[in-house]
Amino acid sequence: MVFLLLNFDQLTIHKAFICASGVSLEKGVSDYSLEEATTRKKMIEIATHTYLMVDHSKFERDVFVHIAPLSAFDTIITDEQLEDATYETYVDAGVSLHRAT
Repeated sequence: MVFLLLNFDQLTIHKAFICASGVSLEKGVSDYSLEEATTRKKMIEIATHTYLMVDHSKFERDVFVHIAPLSAFDTIITDEQLEDATYETYVDAGVSLHRAT
């Protein structure tokens, strides 16, 4: 794992598409796996643009390992099943949120 993270510094990443198990306004983005969260943090750190891709079931969930605040992402992409009230709450909070159709 350490070897992999050291080699990340040699990469140029223009666009990083990140997935996660939890998203909330209060805690940001989180996941269950410490290893995966560590890798995702590094990808976010070195990418020029970051996009969070999560389905509707991940919203308002905080899980084991914090990855990043929502402000670390240029846009969150989710499915069209996200409830209107949740969508509006996030957009009103200044989050760039896109429902894929």
